[in-house]
Amino acid sequence: MKIKKLLLDTTYLLPLFKIEISGFSSEDLEALLNSGIDLYYNPVSLIEVKWVILRLTKRKGSKLKELRSIYSETIEYLLTSDEIKRTIMINGEISRLEDELYDMGLRDFFDRIIVATAKVFTGNLLTEDKEIIEALKNIEKFKDLRIITWKQLSKEVIK
Repeated sequence: MKIKKLLLDTTYLLPLFKIEISGFSSEDLEALLNSGIDLYYNPVSLIEVKWVILRLTKRKGSKLKELRSIYSETIEYLLTSDEIKRTIMINGEISRLEDELYDMGLRDFFDRIIVATAKVFTGNLLTEDKEIIEALKNIEKFKDLRIITWKQLSKEVIK
């Protein structure tokens, strides 16, 4: 199945902020950016990235200062570049879907907003989040949302 539009879970933005994660490198990000797929993110991911930075540095002076600087520069890049397009953060439809996800047991607010946004805007979500993957298996309303991992995408599209 050809993927034309894809919403990225926050994980896939982290290399832009110089945050190393296992299973998805800066080179992988470059391949994704060159895949020909229209890439999107919800601005709530920018808030989630800031939480990741604070958690990683635990207020450690020089590392925190460095990552804050990178964060500010990367936000400016994301807001002015068309490489990865931003969606709206929330609207009535996203809010209603987010409420349903909460009622179905998905507790992470950021995840619920991202999943609902993917359903509304792209129909495809790139995520490694096992809680999302498991939760959506049992929700009929989200059966049409394609959840794909980096490993699957790289085999299908990136090669």
